[in-house]
Amino acid sequence: MIAWLAKKRFGLPYVVILHGLDFRLGLRNPWKRMLSKKILRGADTVVCNTEALAEDVRSFDQKLNPIVVHPSLPILSRSGQNLEVSRRIVRVLTVARLVSRKNHYAVLKALVGLHDLEYLIVGNGPDRDYLEKQTSELGLGDLVHFYGDVSDEELSQIYADADIFILPILPNQIDVEGFGIVYLEAAAAGLPIVATKMRGVEEALCSEGSIQLDEPTPDAIANALQTLATDPDRRKAMGEVNRAFVQRFSREEQFGKLEPYV
Repeated sequence: MIAWLAKKRFGLPYVVILHGLDFRLGLRNPWKRMLSKKILRGADTVVCNTEALAEDVRSFDQKLNPIVVHPSLPILSRSGQNLEVSRRIVRVLTVARLVSRKNHYAVLKALVGLHDLEYLIVGNGPDRDYLEKQTSELGLGDLVHFYGDVSDEELSQIYADADIFILPILPNQIDVEGFGIVYLEAAAAGLPIVATKMRGVEEALCSEGSIQLDEPTPDAIANALQTLATDPDRRKAMGEVNRAFVQRFSREEQFGKLEPYV
């Protein structure tokens, strides 16, 4: 609003950078919708972080034509090569804030009955105590490891030690998972990915390098994990495809889209 007023009074140009939550909060009542339209129309450029969000913005106001700049991975090689170790245990990794919409509990339930899998959980949040309690009640205490917050160096090693990355987000009408930088990190680490098929998230995933679930239920998650856990050749092939796919999300390629507007 301040930028819009400054342009009205002093002619100063401004750019609006939108994420999904920002946009949806601006649509919650008629007053906010009117104000959002005024601010977006007044901007010299509207930048969205996904094609899905850009489509929503165009549907909101056909006079708007936003550009899309995807989030980038600062150092694509940061996760290094996966460690080649001889072991029977397959390590499944989630990196995410511990909140219900990230769907950690469904992964825990999926692990019940599966064999030779460990689950590594990186991140903190209000659901940690609940998830630790459910881990114990499900009899998974020896197979699930909570890391909390870790350094970049520790995270790189965890990615390198993992075999499968999973983040089967639950849909949310307001707090939408707009993209998911961790999918790019997992791809850079050469991991196959299990995720939920949903707008925005799909743009961070390579179809050949991921299993995308229509419904992220425990049964669907268990089937995906079992498929990958028992097929190391498929895991390796998917990981190689993901390494190639993630190169398009370099800083140079994504931020280069903004050069004409600077």
